[in-house]
Amino acid sequence: MTNWGMTARKGTLRREVAMVSWAPLWVLAVLIVLSSPSIASTPVMPAILSPHAPIVIDGDDNFTSTNGVTGGRGGATDPYVIEGWLIDATSSNGITIRQTRAHLVIRNLTIEANSLYYWGIYFDFASNATVQNVSTRGKAGVYIWSSSNITVQDSAVDGQMGVALYSSSLITIKGNRIGKEEGINAYAGDAVRIEGNDISYTGRGILLDGANHTIIDNNTIAWSGTYGLLVVASSSNLSLADNDISSNGWVGASFEGATDGSIVRNRFSGNGHAIPGQGSGLSLASSLRFQVDHNDFLSNEFQANDTPPGMNAWYAAYPRGGNHWSDYTGVDQCSGPAQNLCQGPDGFGDTPYRINGSAQDRYPLMHPVFDASPPTVVQVLATDGYVGESITVSAEIKDPSGVTYVALWLQGIGLDHFDAVPMRPQGGNLYRADIPPQNRPGTVLYHVLANDRWGNEVRDPSSGEYQVQVHSISEPTGAGPAGMDANTLGFLVAVPAGIFGALLLVAWTLRSRKH
Repeated sequence: MTNWGMTARKGTLRREVAMVSWAPLWVLAVLIVLSSPSIASTPVMPAILSPHAPIVIDGDDNFTSTNGVTGGRGGATDPYVIEGWLIDATSSNGITIRQTRAHLVIRNLTIEANSLYYWGIYFDFASNATVQNVSTRGKAGVYIWSSSNITVQDSAVDGQMGVALYSSSLITIKGNRIGKEEGINAYAGDAVRIEGNDISYTGRGILLDGANHTIIDNNTIAWSGTYGLLVVASSSNLSLADNDISSNGWVGASFEGATDGSIVRNRFSGNGHAIPGQGSGLSLASSLRFQVDHNDFLSNEFQANDTPPGMNAWYAAYPRGGNHWSDYTGVDQCSGPAQNLCQGPDGFGDTPYRINGSAQDRYPLMHPVFDASPPTVVQVLATDGYVGESITVSAEIKDPSGVTYVALWLQGIGLDHFDAVPMRPQGGNLYRADIPPQNRPGTVLYHVLANDRWGNEVRDPSSGEYQVQVHSISEPTGAGPAGMDANTLGFLVAVPAGIFGALLLVAWTLRSRKH
C-alpha cells in the first residue's frame, strides 16, 4: 500500500546512479505494472478517439468495417464490436442498429449532439446488443424501440433523455451515470432491470408506463426536480429494493394505478420539500397488493400516503416487522405479536405508526434499516517527494454498505485554496490519487473525504490537515520503512532490477557479435 520504494527510487536514480542507462529498466517496470493482476480492470475510454460519420447498420449483412465495425464475427462468444469512435449526432442518430439478430458490443466511444431530434444510439427491432463504456454528450441518449436482450452498462448517458425504451423486453440498464432532463423512461416494457445507476439531478428520474416484471435495485435516485420514480398505467409485478431515493422535489417514488409488487430495503430521505404540504417520500395511489417493509423514511415532507388505504401491507408478520420512521414518537418496552409482553424491548415500537386513514405500520422499527455511520479510514499513506514530480497518496477505506466516492483535497504550495482530486479504486479497500507536480519546494496540505452508499461522509483527519514535503533535487526525502532512508531504500530496490537489466544487455550484446 505504501509507495516508499517508488518515491525513494526516483530520487536515488536522479542523484546517484548517473553511470548506468536505465531506459531498459523503465520499459521493464512499465510492462510489469501493466501486467500486474492487482491493477483494477475497470473499463476506460481510449486516450484517442477517431472521428467517424454516423453509423447505420440495417440487417446482419451490414456489419462491415465501412459501417464502423472494428472486430468480431457476430456470435455470442465473439460479438461484432464497434469501438474507438467520436461521432457527431447533430444531424442524424449517432448509431442506428436496425433489424439485427447478431450479437454486438458498442463500447469505448463518444457521441456528441446538440439536437433534440436525434439519438446517440437508436435500436430499432434489434436484439442481442450491449452498450458499454460509452459517453453521450449534449442531448443524445439511448433509445430502444421494439427490441430485446439489450444491455446499457457502465456508461455516462447525459442526453436530454437518458435511456428510453418502448415495447421492448429483456432490457438491462446497469451501472450508468444518467443525467439531464429525463433519466430513464420505460413504456410498455417487460422484464426490465434497472440496477446500480446514479440517476441524479434530472427533471424526473425514472418513469414506468405500462411496464411489467420490472426490477429497480441498488440505484441512487436523487435531486430530481419532480419525481424520483413515477409508475403509472397499470404497471405490474414490480420490485423496488435497496435504492437510495433522496431529495427529490415532489415525490421520492409514486405508484399510480400499479399492482402487485414489493418495496423493501429502500431509503426515502428528504423528498417532497419542493411542494410544501403535498410532497412525500412514497405515495401509493390506487395501487394494490404492494408489500412495503424494512424501508427507512427520513424527514420527507409527508413520509408516505396510501390512497385508498387498506389495499397494501406496510409491515411484515411478526417478528420480521415494518419500516423505520424518523418522526415516530412511540416507545419500545414490550414484545410479541400484540406487543403486550412487557418484559423487555424487541426493536419494534409498541404502538403502530399511522400513515393515513386505516393504513398503518403495526411494527415500526426503532432503528434505521441502513447503517448511518460513515466509512472507516484505516490509514492514509504518502511520502515526501521532489520538485517536478507527482506524489502518490494511498488510502485504505472500508464501509459495509460500500464506498461510493473518495476525494483527495489538497492545497498546493503557494496556493490559498484546496482542490479536489478523485481517488481511484485499486482493488480491495485501497484508493489512490496523485498530488500534481509542484514547481518549488515547500509543504502540501491535504485531507481525504469519503462517502458510502447512503451518503454518509467521513473526513480524515477529522480536523486539521496531513502534510507532505516537496524537496529540491539536492535534498533527501524522509525516512522509508523501518527507519530506512530514501537513498538506502532506492539502492535496495534498484540493484535487483539493475542486475536483471544488465544480464539482458549482455545477452543482447553477445547475440549481436555472433551475427
